[in-house]
Amino acid sequence: MKRKIYIRLCAIGIISIILTAVCTVLIYYGMFKKNTMTNVRNTVIVLSDVMNNKDVQLDVIKKVNGRITLIDTDGTVLYDNSADYRVMENHIDRPEVKEALEYGTGTSVHSSATLGYNSYYCAVKLNDGRILRYSESAKSALSIYMSNLPILLVITSVILLMCVIFANYLTKQIIKPVNNMSENLDDENLEATYDELTPFVKAIRERNKRIGHEITNLMNEKKKIETVIENMSEGMLLLDKDLNVISVNDGAVNIMNGKKECIGRNLLYFSRNEYLNNVIHYALCGKRNTVQTEINKRYIDIIGSPIKDGNNITGVICLIMDVTEKRESEKMRSEFTANVSHELKTPLTSISGYSEMIENGMVKEEDIKGFAAKIHSEALRLLDLIGDIIKLSELETEKESNRTDVDIHETVKQCMQRLTVLASQKNVELNINCIENFTYSADIADIEHIICNICDNAVRYNKPGGKVTVTISRGKVSVKDTGIGIPKEHQLRIFERFYRVDKSRSKETGGTGLGLAIVKHAAKKAGVTVDLKSSVDTGTEVIIYFKDE
Repeated sequence: MKRKIYIRLCAIGIISIILTAVCTVLIYYGMFKKNTMTNVRNTVIVLSDVMNNKDVQLDVIKKVNGRITLIDTDGTVLYDNSADYRVMENHIDRPEVKEALEYGTGTSVHSSATLGYNSYYCAVKLNDGRILRYSESAKSALSIYMSNLPILLVITSVILLMCVIFANYLTKQIIKPVNNMSENLDDENLEATYDELTPFVKAIRERNKRIGHEITNLMNEKKKIETVIENMSEGMLLLDKDLNVISVNDGAVNIMNGKKECIGRNLLYFSRNEYLNNVIHYALCGKRNTVQTEINKRYIDIIGSPIKDGNNITGVICLIMDVTEKRESEKMRSEFTANVSHELKTPLTSISGYSEMIENGMVKEEDIKGFAAKIHSEALRLLDLIGDIIKLSELETEKESNRTDVDIHETVKQCMQRLTVLASQKNVELNINCIENFTYSADIADIEHIICNICDNAVRYNKPGGKVTVTISRGKVSVKDTGIGIPKEHQLRIFERFYRVDKSRSKETGGTGLGLAIVKHAAKKAGVTVDLKSSVDTGTEVIIYFKDE
């Protein structure tokens, strides 16, 4: 806009200078021509008065400047002070002579393009019928213009320079209020400098408000989407058709061990994982595909889908999910099913075998009682196993707990009383050392499961003549035995279902293999922490930490 105003002002100045110069020359030349013709007419009238006076001789007018020609009535030149009249042609056809013969006076202008001069003629009819003609020569308009051209060019240049400077100044003065207004469009009190701009300013302000609201809404939506994406546990990767990263969340970076500062860069800068690259290249071909892989001992599912605009593929969105827990859960469920089937089959096989022998009379009368005792023992083992499975199932369902204030000392005493018979059979001494009793808010069944199962293991896997000591102090319960201990390599897995350090010994002790798995789930539900310290042939200490409330 500024450049256009500047150019137009300069153009107006240049055109004005040219028109002014042309008009001035034309007006000046017109006035000059009029004045010259007037002088010529006045001079010839004076000369005619002299010639009409018979007392005056022809020699008098010869002294007059300018060209004087005396012409007879038939057009013959009688005298000319500028040329030899004897060789001059007849002037009867000259326009000024014709007019003078007819009207008494006549005028004409003869132009010479070669010499650049104009000759002004005026002829008067004398009393005796002859014609007296007087003429003066003067420069033509073009000749005058060309002779003054250097001066005109200098003047024009000066004026043009002034026009350029003034145009630049005017342009700045015109644009300055507009620029100030454009910088302060948000100011409601600012009025348009020019009345013509008022509707324009109002329209711009209204549009700016709408755009501002739309931008705010878009930014809020963007923040919501970014918040959702960033808080997804799954990884999300968005790429354009050239495989440049448009967006990536922390989940994808963590799962793929990628680089966060990869926006705008190629996929290979983020990750060179072969499976990820294959999924994305398939997606670019328009095929939605899924691949399963393992990264850093974690099971990963990668899903790639093309982004389409009509029939054109504009990019790829990739979802990266860590399914390790799901896989491990499925594996544990499968193993649990297999273990349960095995554990149930063993006592059922024994019961079936013993009962079949009795039924077929294959057992002596005196041995029937022993077989019945074995059937009873296996049945009890089966009931214990089913009971533990039910307990574990209940804990895993995470039903709402019936929380009460549990007296820890009282709960420990009840668990010890239940184990009295077993401890007597195993020749194990039971001791309770209550330094400081306390209560804990939880489901009493969960606390009993934790304490009783730990104490039960301490008795079952103890040595003859061994001890189990339960110490109660503020915020924790310690169960320490003098048993066989647990090798270090097994200590991390003993809380798994049906995991046994020594399977043959476990069968001898009569355990179900689910006791510590029940402890693990009950502890999680009750909000307590279980810590284990053990040394082979020295004993084991299990500490239960209760959170402060």
